[in-house]
Amino acid sequence: EQLEQARGVDADLQVQRESTSVGTLIDQALDQTNHLANEANFKVIRNIPDTLPPLQCDEPIMVRVLENLVGNAVRYGASPILISATSHASTLELTVEDHGPGVPHERADLVFEKFQSFVPHNPNQRMGSGLGLAFVKTAIEAHGGSVSVKGSRFSLQLPVEL
Repeated sequence: EQLEQARGVDADLQVQRESTSVGTLIDQALDQTNHLANEANFKVIRNIPDTLPPLQCDEPIMVRVLENLVGNAVRYGASPILISATSHASTLELTVEDHGPGVPHERADLVFEKFQSFVPHNPNQRMGSGLGLAFVKTAIEAHGGSVSVKGSRFSLQLPVEL
């Protein structure tokens, strides 16, 4: 899995866009990460309005992006995890937020670079590979979007074709 992520980060990621419901993307990601949330006794709150426009995206890649963010929230954050989406003119914002300590402000840009990781607040946790968030950034940028973090809130800004 790490080798696959490293390839996704290094490569000029090619996306195959198709019209996809945001709710479907989130449901698929949660199906893949439910076991992590259940084992950690995390509550996941899904706040996705039915009125959102469809997203033109590569579904498997976007599901992987969301899996990475939810997985990190479970590993390094605190319950509950809130997954939400809002539409602003020609942009869709997807957020994954937990109630953990989050990314220190001074690391906010670095955390998306390949092999960048920081020591978790819990000494019993192992550090990540530093590839997951680098993949998230690469994938979102390949879709014409951007990603940011403020504390424990990761925001994905994606273009929407109306």
